[in-house]
Amino acid sequence: MFCKDETLARRRFQKRAIVTMAVYLALVVCATWLVHHGLVHGWAVYVWSVLPALPVIVVIAQMGRYLKEEIDEYLRLMTMRSLLVATAALLGMLVVSDFLRSYTASGDLPPFVSFMVFCVAFAMAQGVQKLRNRTPEDEGVVDD
Repeated sequence: MFCKDETLARRRFQKRAIVTMAVYLALVVCATWLVHHGLVHGWAVYVWSVLPALPVIVVIAQMGRYLKEEIDEYLRLMTMRSLLVATAALLGMLVVSDFLRSYTASGDLPPFVSFMVFCVAFAMAQGVQKLRNRTPEDEGVVDD
């Protein structure tokens, strides 16, 4: 998302998302260490299991706030398209996984695959849209 079409709303979103993801990373490291070393028991395990999910939910809310704050309709449209592609990829993966588990002996997907599918699909959709929207001026080719 670091590109020449930076807007105030995008910069704000990036700052908030970076801070939130730093909190996420710290919570994942702490939760993993505490749970795997047996330092938390009973209900505390559930609390430490849920805590790392909260920053992910916050980033999703921050994305909604970005869409509300973004005044550039074109950038907002590109972000919405990317969110739709990522949501479709995530839901498609979940549906296929559910049917495979229902009709075959396959197990659950590994942890965190769903979130990664969403993030990768979002990034790919952003990249494809940027490539499709390039003009000769973007390539340094200008007809005189």
